[in-house]
Amino acid sequence: MTETQGGPSSVYRINKFTVPTEEREEFLDLLEKTHAVMRAQHGFVRDLILEQQSDPDVCDLFTLIELAGPDAVSRVTAAIADQDRVLGLDRKEIVSRLGIRSSAWLLKAVQLS
Repeated sequence: MTETQGGPSSVYRINKFTVPTEEREEFLDLLEKTHAVMRAQHGFVRDLILEQQSDPDVCDLFTLIELAGPDAVSRVTAAIADQDRVLGLDRKEIVSRLGIRSSAWLLKAVQLS
């Protein structure tokens, strides 16, 4: 995680992945590759991967990604798509094959007075 924090134009992406426990390591490998690409992009601020084990058969993985603004979102999205093409990855197929359920949110911070 990069220690600098973004400014008021930062955007935050939060992802929740519900992953069968036996598929956890394969999915974490994909997350590691994806986050390495994100971290190399201009406008990347920081990221965090969290885990909650509430059931012995599944784990919930959460990612928090902070980017400097909307332009960084576009750059990161394009860089990940380029990586997928180079590696021959089909994320929809992987998620389906591993039995992963996911949700995602793109958020802005609320400035309180």
